Amino acid sequence: MGTRGWPRYGGVLIGLLTALWVTQAAGAHVLVTPTTSAPGAAQLYTITVQGERPVPTTRVQVQIPPGVVVASFAAAPGWQRQISLNSVGAITAITWSGGIILPQEYTQFGVYARNPPRAGALTWPTIQTYQDGFPVAWTGSPTSLQPAPITTLGGVSPVGATVAAGGGGDGTITDLALAAALLSLGLSGICLALLILTLRRRIL
Repeated sequence: MGTRGWPRYGGVLIGLLTALWVTQAAGAHVLVTPTTSAPGAAQLYTITVQGERPVPTTRVQVQIPPGVVVASFAAAPGWQRQISLNSVGAITAITWSGGIILPQEYTQFGVYARNPPRAGALTWPTIQTYQDGFPVAWTGSPTSLQPAPITTLGGVSPVGATVAAGGGGDGTITDLALAAALLSLGLSGICLALLILTLRRRIL
């Protein structure tokens, strides 16, 4: 009799766990800061990569926006750096590998570069690869579940993003992350309750 509870609750539990993973993925982004800068300026960019899956991150590849000239890198102990060059010798992509980002932790990589001279939006498509080989492509639009990081030059906002003086765009991202975290916490509680109920029924 105890095992009959699993078919009844197992599907619900699996569905909730799937929704929980999607929610956590939506709340954890790859970030490039600052999110605003000046055309032609020399800028230190910080790339923050979070580990939102239950396995470590072992590889991060970032594509450099066209027109951005990379001059140097911040030291990243434990990580190996590989760069890709175009036909004129400019850096087009950077790959960090060999290190590890544990679940619910983050690592930051630094890049010192010069911005292109014209105002606009710089997009930083990023591929985050986990220890089990699973890649997450942070290459979508600002309103997608896996948005690419964006830097705005000269006060021109990318479509769908909220950028204002004093960090308005960052505040919007923070609000969304908080909502996702609260939803994730609620789903975690429901999953735990269903798991305990299922185990009790199986024992009885």
